[in-house]
This record gives sequence, structure tokens and C-alpha cells, in this order.
Amino acid sequence: MKIVLVGPFPPYRGGISMFNHSLGLELAKNHEIHRVSFSLQYPKSLFPGKSQYFDFEGEPSEQLINSINPVSWRKTARWINKIQPDAVVFQYWMPFFAPGFTSIAKQVKRKCGAKIIVNCNNITAHEPKMTDQLMTANFFRYCDGFMVMSDTVENDLKSIEPDPNYRKSPHPLYDVFGESIDQTAAKTTLGITEEKVILNFGLIRDYKGLDLLIRSAKILKSQLTNFKILVVGECYGNENKYIELAEENNVMDVIDFRFDFVPNERVHEYFCAADVVVLPYKSATQSGVVPIAYHFDRPVVVSNVGGLPEIVEQGKSGFICEPNPEEIADGIKQYFNQSSNLLVKICRYIIGIGPDMNHPSVNIFVLNWNGRDLTMDCLKSLEKVNYSAHKVYVIDNGSTDDSVSAIQKEFPQVEIIELDQNLGYAGGNNAGFKKATQSDYSIFLNNDTTVDPDFIAPLIQPMTQNEGIMQTAPKIYYADDPNRIWFAGGSVNLLPGVIHHRGIRKKDSGQFDLNTEIDYATGCCFCMRSKDFEGLGMFDESFLMYGEDVDLSLRLRKNGGVIQYIPKSMIWHKVSASMGGGYSITKWRKKFIGKMKLITKFTNLFMRPIAIIVASVFGFLELVVTIIFMIIRKN
Repeated sequence: MKIVLVGPFPPYRGGISMFNHSLGLELAKNHEIHRVSFSLQYPKSLFPGKSQYFDFEGEPSEQLINSINPVSWRKTARWINKIQPDAVVFQYWMPFFAPGFTSIAKQVKRKCGAKIIVNCNNITAHEPKMTDQLMTANFFRYCDGFMVMSDTVENDLKSIEPDPNYRKSPHPLYDVFGESIDQTAAKTTLGITEEKVILNFGLIRDYKGLDLLIRSAKILKSQLTNFKILVVGECYGNENKYIELAEENNVMDVIDFRFDFVPNERVHEYFCAADVVVLPYKSATQSGVVPIAYHFDRPVVVSNVGGLPEIVEQGKSGFICEPNPEEIADGIKQYFNQSSNLLVKICRYIIGIGPDMNHPSVNIFVLNWNGRDLTMDCLKSLEKVNYSAHKVYVIDNGSTDDSVSAIQKEFPQVEIIELDQNLGYAGGNNAGFKKATQSDYSIFLNNDTTVDPDFIAPLIQPMTQNEGIMQTAPKIYYADDPNRIWFAGGSVNLLPGVIHHRGIRKKDSGQFDLNTEIDYATGCCFCMRSKDFEGLGMFDESFLMYGEDVDLSLRLRKNGGVIQYIPKSMIWHKVSASMGGGYSITKWRKKFIGKMKLITKFTNLFMRPIAIIVASVFGFLELVVTIIFMIIRKN
């Protein structure tokens, strides 16, 4: 593709400039990239800092946009139209730039028809004005899609665009600030002798809460020993007010103010010298400081505002506190009071054993119909998964019990999609998928299951490495016999109408521990790229229950896709709980109808009559076996 990136690029300073720089480098691996930057970003009278520029050599960009000159907007649009791009990606972070971006987007849409995509760093300004929303809405009229990186920005987007076409993904890690160095060496370079180092990093503005951190230092003096709070960054405002506040609270001896912009090549010194990074914000959408901390394996203490808590796992990658001095001090104290073993676990969690901020986003869909207790057990197990970039949706298929209210009460973080009536497995899952926030991957999970905490990542990994793999399925055990296999891959032979689970009812002794290509993935649990699931037309809703999973897999394979069984991903299944157990007449009847539909759909005219006859014979034998087992079970 031919892509134009619009926004600040080096030598302009700031996180958005470096974000754009990194995005361009990544996209350039597979696409033709053109960069459009500012000839004037902020007029001097509106810029509170010392300089808008820094000494960093990035990829060359066209410095065309003057934020206050409409002539430059037309010139920029003409330059983009000459390139005839497939897509134009704007970095958007404040409504001040909306008029210029609106003019450019409007002319590009009119002349070359490129898709306009907006990466929304912020939508609402930190110091909002009455006209902000109007200007932003006018710009968004000309945009085809949006990218957001936090729930807060997602909600801001929806307040302006009622039904936006967007995708949400956590802020990526930055890898442009160098490699880690030894902490002792970093402290020596910076002239720090204290044992414990607390870092507050970045441009200093009122909403970032430095005053709260200064007041918390007074509390910490009576609870911690041999520590230093390192405040690093250019101050957008009066530096003296912070120094005076520190003097008033008698904490100048434990705070080191360094009110200067830090060039890229020195950022690693400060993060590597620190033990913990503190963001005491009073308000926020998201922050690029947390991904930098994670890149250098440093835990964080963040205030519970905006999107900051979304990227922190309490007690694992950091601590979340309320934005007041007492809570901030307590969060810092919690970190330093942990045992050495737990400190190791925190760092290991950051660097990959726990959530990685670059993980693809995953939606987990759990279909419920009058299955309150089953669904609650499933959700309890999902609370423990070790994958940060996931969201759980319960699709309620018109339940008449108190499922919805019970789930809302016990699992407020789970989003419930309520349907007016029971649409069946296929219809319910399709409806939920359409209503959910878009994600990179989708996992469909029966409500009568419980999951291993690490079941997500193994399902995704093969698809990130091989575009040909379009569907993955876990190893599934019987819930009432936790080491006995229910599913280790599926095989399909439509001539006799046999749909079989490999390894079913066998004790697991490692005989099915290799990733294996299979014929189909059971609807009990499988994972797909969301775009592939949608591209295949989702589930065929003419299947009421049983057969829709096989139908999806057969269509996928017909389109050249591969299905893989992944034994490292494990779940446990309360087999056919909604049908009354492993053997029932209802289950047999629904499965038989599903097989007949599959034969009709996927066999040719010559083989179809033979397949129907043979499958009917096998179906009758299955009915006999079902009745026998039901009698045995009853007695």
C-alpha cells in the first residue's frame, strides 16, 4: 500500500512525534511510506516550552503544514493528491489542529478518494474549550476509521461519532530510547548515591500532578529510608512553585529537580537508574511514559484516572492509587515493602511472562442462555488469565433467569450484550460479534467451560507467525475427569457422516502434545483473526445447534486456510451441560440434523444420496448407543 502519515516528526519534540517516527519505520517494512510534518506546529505565543525542536535525525519528512495558515493546508492536500495514496493516517491529539486537518482531509477525499484514518492520542484537550467538540466532529466527518489506545479515548470517540469504525489496541512499547544498562552505572552517571530511586519523568504540566508527588514525599520521609525522588522534564509553567512547595513541606533533601528536556540518547540513563516510575496524574487519557518504563523493565505507580489503570496489573506490573498524596505514598511504599521474590516476579511479569503491551487485542465471547451458574464459573476462571489485551463479552441469548443481573453484580468489568430472544449458537455469537468493539482476534468459548490462565497466548501465536493458519483450537479435557481428553483435534468424513474428536475419553499421557493440522475446530472453544471470521461470513445461522462449527471450518479450508490444534492451550468442559449431559436424545437429534445439513451443503450431487444413506445408518447406530448409555446411567 501507499500510505501518507500526517503529524509531527522529528526534529519536532514530544511523544507523538516519536510515536509517528516509530509507526513510519514499522509500516515501511511492507508499504510505501510518505511523511508530512509541520512547517509551523505551534506559534511561539501559544507554546509554553523552551523549544519545539530537538537534535534527532529521523527519516526525512515534508514540512508543509502551518497550523494557522490555510494556504499551507491547500498546498499539503495538493502534495498528497499527487502521490495518490491508498490511505492517509493523521495523528490527532488536540482540537487546535482540527481546522487544518479538516481542510486537508476534505480535499484529499474529494480528489483521490484515499481512506482517511485517525490515530486518536487524545480527543478531548486537557484544558477543554467550548468549541473543541464541534471542531473535532467536523474533522471526523471526513474520516473513514479510527484507532484508539484506551477506554477513555474510546468513550470520547463514541461521544462524537455514535457508530464509529474503529479499533482499540494498547499503547505499544517504545524501542527508540536505547538498551538497558546496569543500574549502578546509570546512578553513577547521574550522580545519584541513594539506595532507592523514584522517577517522575516527562513534560511537567499541572494536570500531571507533580504537586501531589511532592506532598507525598513528606509522608514517605517518615516511612522510607535512603531514597531520592528524581523529577526529570521541562516545565510548562513556573518551576519555582514546585521548588517552593518542596521547601514548605521540608522535602528538598529527598527531591532532585532536573527541569530540562532529555534527549533520546539519555532517556535510558534515568529509567535504568530508577527502581520505580511514578505517574501521579490528576487527569489523563493515556501516557507514553508507562510503555517506556516497561521497555526498561521498570514497574510503575499510577493514579486511577483516565486510561492509566488499563495498562497496569495491580501488584504485577505496578500499583494503582487514587490521585492524592496519601495514596501515592502508599503505592510507592507498597513497591519497596515487597519481598525480593515478589520484586523479581514484577519485573518478569513486565518483560513477558505476564501481559506484553504489544500483544494483539483479543475479544472473548461467552454465549449464555439461562446458564447463570455455568457462566459465572466460566467468568471466574477468565478473571485469572495472564493476558492484558483481552476483553470478555457475555452474549445473553434472551435469558429468562437472573443471569444478566447476577453477572453484572459479580463481574462489573464484563460487558454484557443482551439479545431480545434466543438466536441459537450461530445467531447469538454473530450478533454479539457485530456489536462488540473490534479486536485483532476473537475467541468463542462455551459457557460450560473453565480455562487455564495461560490459554490465550498459545492460540494466537501460530496465527501471528503464519497467515495461512486461520483457526486454532485448544486441548479440551472433561471437567469431571480433569486429565481425560475430550478434544485433541477434529476429523470430518462426510460420506459416513462421521465427525470425530481425536483422543476422546483417553487419559492424557502426552500422546497429543504436538501442534497438529486438523479438519475442524469445535465450537466449544476456538480462536480466529476477527477479519477472517467476518470475511468468511461468520456462522451460518441456518444451523440451530451442532454443525455450525464444522461448517465454518470446512468453509475456511475451502478458502485455503489451515486449522491447527494447540495443546499448550488448555480448557475444561462440562460436556453438553446445556443438553443434560454427555448422552441425550435432544443432543442426538440436533447433531443428526446438523450432519444432514453439512452433507447437503458440502457433497456433490453424485455423492449426496450415498452419503445421506450411509450417514442415516450410522446415525441410527448412534441413537441405539445413546439410548443404551442413558439406561445405564439411569440405573
